[in-house]
Amino acid sequence: MKRINPRIIIAIIASFLDELLLVVAVVWILPKFGISVPVWLVVLLAVLFLFSGAWAFVVVKRKPSLGFENQVGIKGIAGTIIGRKKGLVRIGRQNWSAQTGGPEIRPGCKVVVVSQNALILTVALDESDEPV
Repeated sequence: MKRINPRIIIAIIASFLDELLLVVAVVWILPKFGISVPVWLVVLLAVLFLFSGAWAFVVVKRKPSLGFENQVGIKGIAGTIIGRKKGLVRIGRQNWSAQTGGPEIRPGCKVVVVSQNALILTVALDESDEPV
């Protein structure tokens, strides 16, 4: 049997508490102050909370995309000046420390990873027309 991730349980509980707070506020607290809320607004808020709870469940269930996987051959964009001193390169949604053995690379240039040493990438200018 597969073990349930505690983050999923926390996301479900948080979503339930959001719904409960909405019901308490609309049914019990607001009428005490003479504020009446239309039924369509209550239904709309309930649907939005259910959607946000479902979205939280999907996001929490996603596997993180971090790690030491081999980055050689992957394309990115230089975020800072990259030279013999380390700079930053953006690959996907992550920023990596990078350096180059060739000429200095300016921010915004397309790069390709030529080697990787732990968390430091060695990159070169990407001359291809393929998208990053």
